[in-house]
Amino acid sequence: MKRIIATTLILALTLAMFTGCSKTGSQPDGNAQTTAADGTSEAKSKTAYQAAFLKLPDGLDTVQSSVFTDGALFLAAMNPSDQTTQEIDETTGAVYGYRSYVSTLYREDLKTGAIDVLELLVEGYGQPQVNALAKAADGSVWAVCQTFEQEPQDGDYIWSFVHFSPDGALLGTVRADFSDSALNVSDVFLQYLALDATGHLICADYSGTIYIFDETGKLLKTLSQDGKYGNLAALESGKPGILYYDDSGDQVFTEIDGEKLDWGETLSLGVDAWNVFADPNGGGFYLFGSSGTIYRYDLAAQEKTKIVTLLDCDLDATNLENISVSENGDLQVLLSTQNEGVDRTYGLYTLHPVDASTLPEKTILTLATLSLSQSLRQQIAKFNRENDTYRIEVLDYSQYSEVIASPGSYTEDLSPAITKLNTELLSGNLPDLIDFTATELPVAQYAAKGFLEDLLPFLYADSAVSEEKLNQNVLDAIKTDGKLYQMPTAFSVIGAAGKHEIVGGYDAWTLDAMHDAMKKLPADATIFNVDYTKDTVVFACLASSLSQFVNWESGTCSFETDAFKSFLSFADSFPAEFDATNFDFDNYYSDYRRVGQKQQLLANIAFSGFDDIYYQLEAMENDADFVGYPGVTGGYGCGFLPLGSIAMTTACKDKDAAWGFIRSLLSEDVQLQQTGFPMLNSAFDKKAADAMKQEYVTDENGEKVLDANGEPIRVILYTIGFFNETVDVYAITPEQYQIVRDLIDSTHSVYSFDENILSIVSEECAAYFSGAKTVDETAALIQNRVSLYMAEQK
Repeated sequence: MKRIIATTLILALTLAMFTGCSKTGSQPDGNAQTTAADGTSEAKSKTAYQAAFLKLPDGLDTVQSSVFTDGALFLAAMNPSDQTTQEIDETTGAVYGYRSYVSTLYREDLKTGAIDVLELLVEGYGQPQVNALAKAADGSVWAVCQTFEQEPQDGDYIWSFVHFSPDGALLGTVRADFSDSALNVSDVFLQYLALDATGHLICADYSGTIYIFDETGKLLKTLSQDGKYGNLAALESGKPGILYYDDSGDQVFTEIDGEKLDWGETLSLGVDAWNVFADPNGGGFYLFGSSGTIYRYDLAAQEKTKIVTLLDCDLDATNLENISVSENGDLQVLLSTQNEGVDRTYGLYTLHPVDASTLPEKTILTLATLSLSQSLRQQIAKFNRENDTYRIEVLDYSQYSEVIASPGSYTEDLSPAITKLNTELLSGNLPDLIDFTATELPVAQYAAKGFLEDLLPFLYADSAVSEEKLNQNVLDAIKTDGKLYQMPTAFSVIGAAGKHEIVGGYDAWTLDAMHDAMKKLPADATIFNVDYTKDTVVFACLASSLSQFVNWESGTCSFETDAFKSFLSFADSFPAEFDATNFDFDNYYSDYRRVGQKQQLLANIAFSGFDDIYYQLEAMENDADFVGYPGVTGGYGCGFLPLGSIAMTTACKDKDAAWGFIRSLLSEDVQLQQTGFPMLNSAFDKKAADAMKQEYVTDENGEKVLDANGEPIRVILYTIGFFNETVDVYAITPEQYQIVRDLIDSTHSVYSFDENILSIVSEECAAYFSGAKTVDETAALIQNRVSLYMAEQK
């Protein structure tokens, strides 16, 4: 019998017909259309997609797992309740407040839009929490969920497998049976689920252990990943295994053999994919690229084919949660979008194939990027949906980057992507707009070569967004020769801070002042983090003070000064290497805490938004003085890091339209979505006010609950961990806000990153640090090489 505990909600199928997206595209990846000489798009493909929106359950906060099956979507989610709760630390007696969350399992009929909440009949106490879902070969759905052995929610977990038919009817429940295993059940946490062709229920936990259960819930065997850190997945239906990077950095898949209850064959993949979705028709799987593109990987041919780029459909999602393919070619996709902090929003769409020739023609403005931020992605999609004349197309150069991967490690080298972009710019192939979100792109050099348009005339002529409505300190700091070549949509503040009682009171923050301040600390105190080496100091200090030595306006540099030589001597006082393997981190704490406890002089600070304020200042006991890095003639201070900067090129085909797009990024509704500090003053003030709103634990009557000292119990926003400490983060206090407000108002420089100059300095310093060259010789070599480099940029 079908068991449903919530009234069925019949939701209208809302069709939001967005601009169609083409199936093939030009290079770089992300362009669904080519651009004619007059800027008009030319459809290259006969197939495009249009998106139809289907409403999801209200209040979705975190989707734990999802499954498409037989015209339905099963969805497990954690949603915040109206209740707050409190917890007492048994050691300290401190009382903490939390927002309560509720786990819910939904089934949505994709044809009618009807949404049911399914009941979970399992043993144990507390509301069942669904951690994962998996689809069986017959279309039925299994859920793995947890409850507690005791009331209140305490003790070991009870793990259960709940079986549903495709229409949501409960088929049965089995409890996980560990009786024949030597496992300590309290150490088990089943987070992922897959099914093999024999009907085994295969689970994985965060530690990398694989658990194989039969359909009665009996644990048959566990498998160790041996440090592979793989992701439980299925490349084909009924063939689960783990995806991981091998020692050579290649991505491979090792199947779990259900008959042998052991590891099976290993397949090397010619593609980077972590979350994959088996094609129900067999022979391959779907994956989602960082550029927002859905691909299908053919296992026999070992190659991927682009299916659709979401942004071409005016969809701004950052992640593909799940996908299904209908017989008529429709794609059902569950998408998620990473918003500010840890928040996500979700959308369910049908992507319907249409004839590309039926799409309206628009003038195309191209935007080059190395890394498209979610905020910019959202605004491009919004601009394209709302504009009948123009369309932004993304030239995503990240496809040229190189992946460097190994077990437990994944990094991306952007150097090839930067080289590709620079080559095209130098050849005269300029886009209309450039996204400078990636700080590796040199704004000053591009401006010196005449690539970039001065935005000040557009700003002065615009009544909607005037200069006085924006943060003037940031604008002044990023100007070059009085011209504005980039428009940031947000900013952060980067530098170094110490306790006021230690580093405050000096007329100038010189090296002599720093050494004097060190005398106020214990003998074993350090200047920076213990892992700082000579090279670390060069990078951290020079990147924040490059404008002290490089003047792109005049095309000159000044590295043969006493200030720079003293800086090199300062860096040389640090060790050449840090032995992380043999260092005892058991009693080590964050830089902020060490500064607060007078174990360290300076901590690198990075206020990238209001979320960063509380824990950094709290750990420093709200006694921070932002002196910056020491220098002979005064501290290098703190600097702004522009975020989400957009530049217009001198070759832009329609500069008024391009400015219209840039201006849209400065509207208050867009600015309020920024993860960094907003450039728009009114949005900054509103976000500051929201950041200072503190929630409190309340009783059933809505009254604040008081602790033993008669103080209301604050609700924790989240907890962040550093080494051996955790910091409970609350709303920022007015005092903390004022500290950061004063810092922003007193900052007048910009964080400059020029990879080529930093590389030159690093290369020449190696000989100095080894004793092969003097500081004077090193400064002269750096002066000569940087001067030549700057001359080449003209």
